[in-house]
Parts: sequence; structure tokens; C-alpha cells
Amino acid sequence: MAKRLQTWYTAVIIAGVQRCVIVAAPTGKEAARLLGMSYKTLSTYGSKTGNTEEIAIAESKPGTVFASASMNYPRVYKEIPPLAEN
Repeated sequence: MAKRLQTWYTAVIIAGVQRCVIVAAPTGKEAARLLGMSYKTLSTYGSKTGNTEEIAIAESKPGTVFASASMNYPRVYKEIPPLAEN
């Protein structure tokens, strides 16, 4: 039986702009790896999202990182490569 996906959300700075990022992964540790951060950092500054739109976007391509153009609403998410650990 496959593990149920968790969709994680956090804010990161990409090219000097703060952006929201989401990713669906089987575990928080895997989500943190894809987001280029430790699980401790993700669980401190991010969370599992309950936003149904974000869940649908992230779960459409598990393991893929999606980033918004800005922190403002409405957020439009686009696929980006996994983030490198800082």
C-alpha cells in the first residue's frame, strides 16, 4: 500500500523575491529535501496545507516543486526545479 501524500507549504526567497512554494510528497522529510531545507526548518516555518487548490496542484505531480510569482492572492503556481539546500 502506497503512503498517502502530504502537501507542504512554506515561503522561500528565490532570486530576491519571497515566494510561496508547495510540494506533495509521502513524508515531510522528502518534502524538505525537495525544498532544499532540513525537516526542522520546514516544520518550523512551513506546514501541511489544507488549501484544496494547493493540494490539487501539488498532487497533480507528486515530488514536483511549485512556486507562486509572489506572496499576494490570487496565487498562481508554476512548476520549478527542486531547490538546492542553502
